[in-house]
Amino acid sequence: MCARQVIWEVLEPEINDLVKTLARQRFTREALFCLVQTEPERETTVSLTEINDLLKMNSFPSFLPHDLPLFGSSPIKTTLAQTFHRLSREAHLPENKGLRPVIIIISDGEPTDSSSRDLIMLANHIKQQGIPIICCFITNDDVAHPWLLQNSPELFWSTAARLMFTLASSVDEYPQLAEQLKESRFVVQDQAKLFIQPNHSDYVHNFVKALLLAHQKEYK
Repeated sequence: MCARQVIWEVLEPEINDLVKTLARQRFTREALFCLVQTEPERETTVSLTEINDLLKMNSFPSFLPHDLPLFGSSPIKTTLAQTFHRLSREAHLPENKGLRPVIIIISDGEPTDSSSRDLIMLANHIKQQGIPIICCFITNDDVAHPWLLQNSPELFWSTAARLMFTLASSVDEYPQLAEQLKESRFVVQDQAKLFIQPNHSDYVHNFVKALLLAHQKEYK
């Protein structure tokens, strides 16, 4: 009994912390789900600003970034399929006439809901429908030059990096963006893939700026 009491006194603080963390994570997720369900008749996109404002409400307990449903498993195939189906429907709406959908994947390249083969088949189907895919590979290690769009992966790249590279569209599928990138600091190889590793804030800024400018020119 004494041994059990000692063990419990040692473990109790840690268990309490784990319980509080789990409760906080579940509360945050439920609050976000409720926010989305306020408009059950249509799909809702919650911006980062809206999430930030929501979590600043006094009714919310203190939380850490990993409490958000943004970290952990990576259901890339499910997310990609749902995004594609939604874009396919909304592309025909009158207010979207003349606009071209583009999918941007930001991931570590390690899907938890499918094999690489199935994911590549889905991505190829989406690209065949005229929707370019831009891949932003997130990792702790540098795998590519920050201002170079390559046409082939390096030998030392990980399986995850190679998968993200394969999912990405070729610049030939989005010539407007390729021209805009060439006018900036980027070096674009022939038949390069729209694959980047956003390690630097100025790199992401230039890439997104080029993407938006390409959209504006195409829309005009």
